[in-house]
This record gives sequence, structure tokens and C-alpha cells, in this order.
Amino acid sequence: MEKNDMQSHYMDAYNRYADALFRYCIVRVRNRDVAKDLVQETFLKAWTYITQDKDIENIQALLYRIAHNAIIDFSRKKRSISLEWLHEFAQYDPVDTTTQHPHDAVLQSEALVAIEKLDEKYRDPIILRYMEDKTIGEIASLLGESENTISVRIHRGLQKLKAHFIIEP
Repeated sequence: MEKNDMQSHYMDAYNRYADALFRYCIVRVRNRDVAKDLVQETFLKAWTYITQDKDIENIQALLYRIAHNAIIDFSRKKRSISLEWLHEFAQYDPVDTTTQHPHDAVLQSEALVAIEKLDEKYRDPIILRYMEDKTIGEIASLLGESENTISVRIHRGLQKLKAHFIIEP
């Protein structure tokens, strides 16, 4: 592939997926600056991969896999919790709360914390399904699993969340 074609495909992928990758990262790390850095790292690694003339069947799956691995690498590093971080997380709300009751914002924050506590195999499909509006097929492709496996993980993850909030099914 020519360099101009590579740049064009890369910029198209950036324009299409940067915002969704940022949302995915911020939900996982709960820090806007770190999420921006992880997205930047994701696209830098993707560019390196693209320029190696490797065959890419699904750029979206590649980007999510790189972001996922970057988040894992980040979480392995010891990070101290600062007051600034706590303030930023308290201000972050993935849904516009201007028309919501204040209690709803508290529930959303609690839900994010509960989702973060889920085992990764349940957490990622739930985030992709309910926060990124991906279909079961898209999630299966992104995570390299079968659609049936993803459906079961979403179902079991939701059961664990319901148990956390003591909600009757």
C-alpha cells in the first residue's frame, strides 16, 4: 500500500473511532488525561502496525485490542489516587445529566464503580454493549470471541451487577 493510501486509511480510522476509544478508555481508567494518553498511544501503535505493511482485516478490532492492552499495561503500574483525580471523576458523567434528577447521577457513578469491579471478561462486553452501543456481533469481532460467548458474558455480567444493586430480575 502506498504511503498516501496508508495515511488516508489511518486518518479515516482516527476520525471514525477516536471518540469511541476515548469513551472506552475513560470509563476504564476514570481519568481524562490518562484516557487521552491511552488513545494517543493506541493510534501511535496502530500507525506503526499499518506502516509495517501488515494485512489488517478489521481496523476497529485492531484499535480496540491495542487500547485494551494499553489499559492493562496502565493498570499494572502503581498509581496513587490524588484529590485532583477524585474531583475529576466526581465531575465526569458519561450521560448528560442536565435533565436528570441528582440521584440519577449518583446511581450512574455507583454503576461505573460496580462495572469496574467486574471481572474483565464481563466488564469489556458490557461496556462495549451498553456504553458504546455495539452489537453482539461487533463485540465478538472486537474481542475475538464467538457471539454466543459474548451473549453469555453479558448476561452473567448483568446478573452480577443486579446482585450488586440487589435488583430483582
